[in-house]
Amino acid sequence: MSVNPYAITPQEQGQAIVNEGPEFTLHPLRGIVWACFWGSPLGASAVIALNYFRLGNKSGALLSVVVGFLATLALLIIALSVPDDANIPSMVFIIPQLAAAYYAGQWFQGDEIDAHAARGGKVGSGWPGAGIGLLCLPIVLLILFALAVAHESLFGSGFDL
Repeated sequence: MSVNPYAITPQEQGQAIVNEGPEFTLHPLRGIVWACFWGSPLGASAVIALNYFRLGNKSGALLSVVVGFLATLALLIIALSVPDDANIPSMVFIIPQLAAAYYAGQWFQGDEIDAHAARGGKVGSGWPGAGIGLLCLPIVLLILFALAVAHESLFGSGFDL
């Protein structure tokens, strides 16, 4: 019996499989936080949704966008309901939402991002997350405008924007 000198040994085949990672790139946690910074919870949820979509979890992607929209709506209503004379600094609203975005990303996708990287998959930089957040900003401003118009039509006076 002759031995094929060009045959791949089982060790080499196993090594080749280990080196082949998933073809897609996931957004890191810092990308989720940057998206939240520029585009509120809606931006963070959009980045989380993209990760879910790339991982094949379409229902998780849809749910994250819905939750992000509702969280953004609630945040804007709370922020607009605070009286002007309360002298509350804007950091009171910014820091908690950034922390919530980080911990939500860690809770829902931290293990999946780590496992993806361990399989040889790519984890991108935070810059695309910042861009996604900036793309969500006009939507957030539209929600803010709609809230102001609705408040004025219901109560006869608008928010102090």
